[in-house]
Amino acid sequence: MYAQDTVVNPQPVVVDSDTISAASELSEVVIEAPRLVRKADMDLYYPSESAVANSKNGMQMLRNLMIPSINVNEALGMVTSSGEDVQLRINGRVSSIDQVKSLLPETIKRVEWIDNPGLRYNGATSVLNFIVANLAIGGAVMTNAMPALNQAWGNYFADFKLNSGYSQFEVWGRFKLTNKIKSHREYKETFTYPDGTSISRNETSRGGIMDNSMGNFAASYSYIKPDTTVLMVDLSYFKKFSDRFLYKGLLSLSDGTDDILLHDMHGDKGGTPGLSAYLEQHLPGKQILVVDFNASFYNGRSYHDYIEQLDGGDLISDVHTLIKDRNQAYAVEANYIKNWNKSRLTAGASYTANRNRSVYENLGGQVFHQCQDKAYFFC
Repeated sequence: MYAQDTVVNPQPVVVDSDTISAASELSEVVIEAPRLVRKADMDLYYPSESAVANSKNGMQMLRNLMIPSINVNEALGMVTSSGEDVQLRINGRVSSIDQVKSLLPETIKRVEWIDNPGLRYNGATSVLNFIVANLAIGGAVMTNAMPALNQAWGNYFADFKLNSGYSQFEVWGRFKLTNKIKSHREYKETFTYPDGTSISRNETSRGGIMDNSMGNFAASYSYIKPDTTVLMVDLSYFKKFSDRFLYKGLLSLSDGTDDILLHDMHGDKGGTPGLSAYLEQHLPGKQILVVDFNASFYNGRSYHDYIEQLDGGDLISDVHTLIKDRNQAYAVEANYIKNWNKSRLTAGASYTANRNRSVYENLGGQVFHQCQDKAYFFC
């Protein structure tokens, strides 16, 4: 089932119509291909000096690694493979795009590419794991801004790190601005009655706006001694300042009925504090123990107003929904990993719990509860 490890070192080659170069040349900057080690269950990419020198953050480093089948979109903050999202991890722990962006290129020792992950990775189609070592001493400040010049849209990011020995203290924040962006939609639908007759409604846009502003803020501590001990504790807060879609349209009916004015507005807002902790301990005999814990609490509200009205003022549809939500989520997972020269055993257990409470204010304050518990074991 498992093959011998293979080491691939980049060598200078001559480029012609039948040869692919081991380097990528862009704007007179040559980035050498990384050293590649093929293992039975993953590929290991070791960044070259030129890749580190020409990268400002973890996302740029990932792009410069030139991993086949990986698509890195910095503007949209997406990493995909064959059209599917790639699960991102840092030292084995599931991480976000923002956390990858905050990585210093010189701290990335290798990147593990797993295109056939098992149950340990919670159903992911593929996984990228950044193996990172903290700087011995010092710190770093990283900022990034991507504003639009002609409308209120943009992404803004700032990160501060302070290192001492194997320890690192970090504070970072991200703000996404989308405020009163113009939008429209076109829609056509046909209804067929039991007697075979039908009627069509053709929707014409009369304009709309969209708001979608949110922020992430976090403070964390990590102790990283690669291939020995990894400890991470993270406090975070996600705030959705405004997520609103307002649309106005005109419905024309095929039976000649007077046109209908349409008003559709929906959105939500709220905040989610979170706590996560991760421990990876390497034991004698090529054994690894991994424990991962996450908890979050959401408090917010959502609403939807939908009105269809004749030009004379008569209402056809008048629907209003207002829901207050309080949702809790907890998850803990433990894994035991045993490595041999040509094989690996992974055994683990996972437990997740979700508690949701919704108050429908438009229904006289009725309360709805949902609970879900799930546990599974794998080997």
